[in-house]
Amino acid sequence: AGQLPNTDIDLRVWLDERGWIVRLACLRSDAEPIENELRRALMDRSLRLPPPEHMPQPIELRIRLMPGR
Repeated sequence: AGQLPNTDIDLRVWLDERGWIVRLACLRSDAEPIENELRRALMDRSLRLPPPEHMPQPIELRIRLMPGR
């Protein structure tokens, strides 16, 4: 994969009952290459703890990409 630019990416993330990331979507329409890299890095990964029962989803996150740091 090529080097990603320094940028902020807003994401929506869905977790299953065990805390595994099961779906991910970028909120920027021009972020497909970055979304693909994030999907490879984050999908099928688990958080340390499961989410609280009835937690609203998706979770909205902002990730700051700073390649080379």
